[in-house]
Amino acid sequence: FTTGLTYEFGKSSADLTSHSVIWVCALALAITCIPAAIILSNNFLRLMVLGPIRLNYRIRVRGLENVPHEGPLLLLPNHSTWIDGFLLSAAIPRNIVFMIDSTYYYKPLLKPFFEMFDFLPVNTGRKSVLQSLEAGKQALADGKALCLFPEGVLTRSGFMNEFKSGFQRVLKGNEDASVLPIYMGGTWGSTFSLRSGERLSLTNTAGPLPPKISVHVGEVVPHDIPALELWEKVKELEFIDH
Repeated sequence: FTTGLTYEFGKSSADLTSHSVIWVCALALAITCIPAAIILSNNFLRLMVLGPIRLNYRIRVRGLENVPHEGPLLLLPNHSTWIDGFLLSAAIPRNIVFMIDSTYYYKPLLKPFFEMFDFLPVNTGRKSVLQSLEAGKQALADGKALCLFPEGVLTRSGFMNEFKSGFQRVLKGNEDASVLPIYMGGTWGSTFSLRSGERLSLTNTAGPLPPKISVHVGEVVPHDIPALELWEKVKELEFIDH
């Protein structure tokens, strides 16, 4: 289409310059790409966000053969940075549903990205958390891939926190769901970790920029796996990763 439009424009204008050709091509690309972007808005925007993340962090993925291409899937990784969800989305070839504290979800500049990546807001309070877990349970029932961070909070030491058992609640009634432990390496000490405190800063970063990120996907674990045993499974992946 672009080539044809440029050709026709060139036939109708004897004084067509190279500068004009560039503008015609740009116009033609805009005419064709903008409607496509609107039609495929979510996938297009995801590509625009995840593409640079893949290139910048040079994510190395192991155990990808353990990830089913379709069907309900629960991912249970460690949690070291504010952008773990985006890193995991860049590494795993599934559209993943995440949960995030509503305090951050509703920030004006961040909310569009969280909506784009199917993040679910979680309010404080036991009742609100249980409601959010029910939403996660429904996501699995709909055949989606869901990610929960069993620690519940970011690590502030670089070591994994105790795993909570809330993940077991979303599995009730979702017998067909695959459950995968995941270890994300190289994230602690990066810009978006809490190595230097709560505030984001380049001084958080230890080592060369950008950091090399690894995502190690373990084998399927049973639904009734205790939280402590799950913690040990993820810890084993950390040792293998090193």
